[in-house]
Formats: sequence, structure tokens, C-alpha cells
Amino acid sequence: MRMPSKIYAFEDSTLSLFAPILSALQERSHTVTGLAERYGNQGVNDVVDALTALYALGAIRLDETQGVISLADETMV
Repeated sequence: MRMPSKIYAFEDSTLSLFAPILSALQERSHTVTGLAERYGNQGVNDVVDALTALYALGAIRLDETQGVISLADETMV
């Protein structure tokens, strides 16, 4: 996970993906592949790192039966 530092600007860090991913999930559920295609310009690893962190924070949930990610709680955003 790339954190903002002297080396990485916030825009280049994994944290910069949190808001766009949460906004996209507010509209509808997405697959991991769909989010990686949409925000993968920073790198697929950064998208996966952002999703892992958001999941650990309880902001998103994974529906394994449908294979989609959605907001865990609509009040998070």
C-alpha cells in the first residue's frame, strides 16, 4: 500500500482511491474486475490494496454469491 509521503504525493497514494471507489459503490455494486478497470490507471495492486483497507475498516462488504462489492452501510459516505 502506497501511503502519502515525501516520495508519493497524495494523488499517487492508495488513499486517493478511497473516495472514488466509495462514490462508485454508492451508485451501485461493482465487481473487483470492474473497479480495477475503472481505477486501475494507478495500478491494479493499488485498487486491491484500497479495497482491502476499506473492507478492513468495515466500509464495504463482499457478496460472495454474486461476486460483487457494495457499501457496508449507506451512512459511510
